[in-house]
Amino acid sequence: NKELAAYALQLIEKDQSITELLDVVKEKDRNSFISLQNKHLKAKTNLWNNFNIRFLELNEAFYTNLRLKHPDLTSTEQKHCALIKLNFDSNEMAQILNISTQSVHTSRYRIRKKMDLDHNASLGDYISQF
Repeated sequence: NKELAAYALQLIEKDQSITELLDVVKEKDRNSFISLQNKHLKAKTNLWNNFNIRFLELNEAFYTNLRLKHPDLTSTEQKHCALIKLNFDSNEMAQILNISTQSVHTSRYRIRKKMDLDHNASLGDYISQF
């Protein structure tokens, strides 16, 4: 799991570098920017798919156990739980899932509510049990 987290963090850093480069290209050549941005967005979608495959290799029963205990969680919320299990912060989760940080906060709130966790209870500690 540590190696998986390190791999994902490296991908996040790579993504940030590409985003910075795209900003430079945007100023210089708008047409190239649009093409490169589309390629980058497709690659970001694949980021979650690759991450999830590796996660499942290491944590085969995670989703099964999570669904048994909390069957009302959506597939998106289950993705968030996987990232929470690996101790990713909201910014890292947002980058991997290609959503805003505010969306991550909202999802965490909804997950906590569905799991009927007290506000003082640690969501990460609870999810790490699965």
